[in-house]
Amino acid sequence: MFTASLRKYADPVCDYIDSSSYFRHRLFREACVDHQCNLIKDLSRLGRDVEQICIVDNSPISFLFQPSNALQIVSWFGDLADQALCELIPYLTGLASARTVVDYLREFRPPQNAALNSRRPRIRRGYI
Repeated sequence: MFTASLRKYADPVCDYIDSSSYFRHRLFREACVDHQCNLIKDLSRLGRDVEQICIVDNSPISFLFQPSNALQIVSWFGDLADQALCELIPYLTGLASARTVVDYLREFRPPQNAALNSRRPRIRRGYI
């Protein structure tokens, strides 16, 4: 799990969404690279083969250094009926048996990232 959020905020959220401890590691804001005042999740710093890493993120800035490894998803604003991550399951299932993440995403990337197209972010009162 890799988030640009502060550990003190993100750790309890990670505990909640990963109560079964599927994720072996957690990386927080301090693991991001500051590039021109943007927080980048540089996958090359993880000590693993970058071609075997997939990043699922709502912000294209987060995966600026490795866009070929990315599945972009819609931002979550508390909608309990949100299904965006579930919509990625077919892609992630195929990805699990792929030779490389980069090759798989090049061939089977969701059209304009399906989770982005499936719904539009809602503008809620008080957020503008």
